[in-house]
Amino acid sequence: MQKKSKSRAGCFKRLMGASLLFLLLLCGGVAITSLLTNRNLPTEALTAEGLSDLDKARIAEIYQLRQTLGHKAWSGWGEADIPIIVYNYAYVYLIGYEDPPAGWLKVPQREPRGNAWEELPGESIEGYAVYRALLPETGQTPQAFTVLVGERYAASLPTRPAMRAKMAEEFRGMLPDGISELLPYTVAADLFLRNSEAYVGGVLHEGFHAFQGMQAPEKFDAANWATIRHEGSYPVEDEAFRDAWQAELNLLKAAVQADDEKEAAELAGQFLAQREARRAAADLSAELIDYERQLEWLEGLAFYTELEMLRLAHSHSEYRPVEGMGEDPEFDGYQTFETRWQQEVNQIALMAGNKGNVRFYYSGMAQGVLLDRLRPGWKEEIFAEAIFLEDLLREALRYLDFAQNRPDSIFKRKITVFLFIKLFQNLK
Repeated sequence: MQKKSKSRAGCFKRLMGASLLFLLLLCGGVAITSLLTNRNLPTEALTAEGLSDLDKARIAEIYQLRQTLGHKAWSGWGEADIPIIVYNYAYVYLIGYEDPPAGWLKVPQREPRGNAWEELPGESIEGYAVYRALLPETGQTPQAFTVLVGERYAASLPTRPAMRAKMAEEFRGMLPDGISELLPYTVAADLFLRNSEAYVGGVLHEGFHAFQGMQAPEKFDAANWATIRHEGSYPVEDEAFRDAWQAELNLLKAAVQADDEKEAAELAGQFLAQREARRAAADLSAELIDYERQLEWLEGLAFYTELEMLRLAHSHSEYRPVEGMGEDPEFDGYQTFETRWQQEVNQIALMAGNKGNVRFYYSGMAQGVLLDRLRPGWKEEIFAEAIFLEDLLREALRYLDFAQNRPDSIFKRKITVFLFIKLFQNLK
């Protein structure tokens, strides 16, 4: 018995030793892979003096998608004349604006930024000339939003390689000293940025901000100033406020996922009631209530449009991306949209604790989806002054309630029941 015990003990020690060796080798492999992955950033693309073929293909696809299917999302969206700006760590590129004035204006402050543009000889995208300017010595970029070039709004976003590098740097900065190189922060950046479809959607998102500025300039400026003035005073740290937001978002998510119109309307009504209760319990000021509504109009509509354009590209089988996108290893022809959509719907209920303004991307987007279902034609009203998403949702529910309870509807229901009874009696 003693010999068997020693034998078992020896086997256990050898097994533990082998397991430990395996874990050490695994950790070492992960560390080496992380080091190699983290160093695999396209540094040459970050200061390139011209756009790569993939950069050009993505911009061409953005133009084609909006011009082909944009009218199905918004009246006038497909035909809108919206230039595109992309930038890396050294240069800014402008497409869709012939003979542009120097630089750009930051929105909403109208602060002049940037240098003079020069046309790149022989370069064009979708028939548009390509202009380039050096980033100013201050390093100020056009940012991921919309800017004014002269009097025209332009969509603005980094090139995809520059965006990936910047995101990786931000993830690296979040890691403790000494281990940043041992964790694959570039992989984390790639997970966050998703695929090239996400990039296409991102530029369309910023392009919709340009469209908002064109359609409702005063409303657009007011929403931007509301962000600047009130974001810092919004009570995101209050636990009761967050809990109330959580209940609100849970209802909103459930309404988006509802199986039929009746259920969607009932849940939408509960969402609006919870919203009023949250504001009352927090004694939210009129300015902060407007801040919520304006941010949902500003960012919620842009996010809604981003997803709607990707949905249209996915659902229209006759749509064909531009030829150059076939060379993009990060592009899958919009086939994964359903997965992306489900992820975004699930994210709605996870935004209560968000300390920035991203919660309004989701609450606004979700209300847009509900209005598609409950109030067709809402897009004709949403650019009007002092009209916001929750206002149209309330109107939709009031109309549905009236339609279901008006006398002629009650009479029709009674007649239907009577006819079913008579039919049943005849069958017997």
